[in-house]
Amino acid sequence: MMQSKGFWLAQRMITLAFHVLGIVVLFTAGISHPIAIIWLVVVATHVLEIFVARAALKDLNIGGTNIVINTMLYGFTWWLPKKNGID
Repeated sequence: MMQSKGFWLAQRMITLAFHVLGIVVLFTAGISHPIAIIWLVVVATHVLEIFVARAALKDLNIGGTNIVINTMLYGFTWWLPKKNGID
């Protein structure tokens, strides 16, 4: 299943939906809402994950901007399949 491109695409869509939910909750219920807090932790994790993604994808000649944007949006659901040649 984890070798399926469709699996990783579904994970990316779930991640995007969570970003939308997190932003909506943050602006409507405030930063103290548990979903907003979890979303902020996910965003912070994605920031730290950029360094891992750059190291993992160094041999694929993917530009730094592309890595930053996609890692911030999708996290490891973007770079892990790229690294493993699935996507």
